[in-house]
Amino acid sequence: MQFSCTILEGYIIGEGRNFASVIKSFVSSFGNLRDFEAEYKTDAGRAIYDKTLANMKRKFPYYVKEIQGVADGAKVPFYQLFLLQLDDIMLTANHNHVPRNDTGGCSSIGVNNRQYNGLVFSINTLSPHQLKPGNTPRTFITRKILAAKSFPDAEKILRDEGLGIANGFSLNMIWSDAWGSSKMYNVEVAPDLKADRSQLHRLPVVNVIGKIIDSSEWRLATIRSHPPPQSRRDVADILSDTSGEEFRVFQDQQDAIIKTIAAGIFDVEKRTWSLYINKPNVSEPIAVLPIQFHALENLY
Repeated sequence: MQFSCTILEGYIIGEGRNFASVIKSFVSSFGNLRDFEAEYKTDAGRAIYDKTLANMKRKFPYYVKEIQGVADGAKVPFYQLFLLQLDDIMLTANHNHVPRNDTGGCSSIGVNNRQYNGLVFSINTLSPHQLKPGNTPRTFITRKILAAKSFPDAEKILRDEGLGIANGFSLNMIWSDAWGSSKMYNVEVAPDLKADRSQLHRLPVVNVIGKIIDSSEWRLATIRSHPPPQSRRDVADILSDTSGEEFRVFQDQQDAIIKTIAAGIFDVEKRTWSLYINKPNVSEPIAVLPIQFHALENLY
């Protein structure tokens, strides 16, 4: 196992070097990181950081090593990359009573056809008003989902018994088997304020207020106004919708507070993940990635 870990650490450091310019550019330009750093410099913020890091080293040591490897390879401070994992958790350090004006989020669309054996999933953020600083950030749980072999296995990972999630997210999964049948699931995950585990399924959680909620509600209504998608082209058309004024499914307005960074389409039949930075119904993907990685599946 030590041999495998050594290879993995070298691989992660190499990836940090390969994407060093992109990582450094993001770290220097991402405005929210400045807010996280401001909280990190306070006693309350540093306490949240230290408690979360200690818990993650205990529960997910290899994932902490991944972040350290990327930081070493890209030559950026580890604490900055770890703050990005904490995300909105840091903003509760000194202002937990103040509604957080979160601005991140995304939309997912699924077409349930006959597929190959395995799991494909996407993540949408949830923004519960009450978080649990020191508990597991959503990025660690969603990273662990890559190791899930079945829906009950995924449910166990999401529950995260003994700690539980600190913030929240909505997980969309397509599970398929070797016989060609497939099932689609959506599971909402949020902090359990009374127990050391995550709350699961559709949850009556009080969310933050602000543009993230307004945008999500508008996008949901717009997506529902389209006929149910039957093909990849239908999905691309919905993801490319720019019919709104303040909000859009594909938000490409220059002065928009919430913008579409990228759109991705999983083609489970072809086993590919296509990434677009422009509207996918009128552009070519900037990358088409395979979605099977047998060489790494046993390292965790």
